[in-house]
Amino acid sequence: MKPADQGLFYSLAIDDIGALTVYLEARNQGMDGMLAVAFVIMNRANLWNKPIVNVCYDANQFSCYLSNNKQYTLAVETAKTWPIDTDKALQEAMAAFTCALNKTIESPVGKATFYKVEGTKNDWFDKQIAIGKFIKKCQIGKHIFYEEKRFLK
Repeated sequence: MKPADQGLFYSLAIDDIGALTVYLEARNQGMDGMLAVAFVIMNRANLWNKPIVNVCYDANQFSCYLSNNKQYTLAVETAKTWPIDTDKALQEAMAAFTCALNKTIESPVGKATFYKVEGTKNDWFDKQIAIGKFIKKCQIGKHIFYEEKRFLK
């Protein structure tokens, strides 16, 4: 995230930060995909004992906040006009994050704390899979979800 944009992002309420992240990461994955990403955020918060704001905004957590990512401009523009009541995907993202936050449904991804888009390469991530640190849990839409072996004991 660019330092100049930090004030904008950090001015959002905690539930809005989660919903914005879900929207940016999974708006084209339908409600099931958005719920899955929402539960990844909550799993990270709970299992890593971190505040939601850190889970979403800390460096290298979600690609949508990397200033060199093609979605970054959308992230800034969406945060500037938050909330956009007419955007159906954003409304669904807000509902998905609220469900995960309040635990009104069971997690569709178990204890998954990571995911990647099917067919993408990431040297660090792929190494974690290869050495058995990440265990595939499921696939929802184009996202493949992984649980950390250390939390499966």
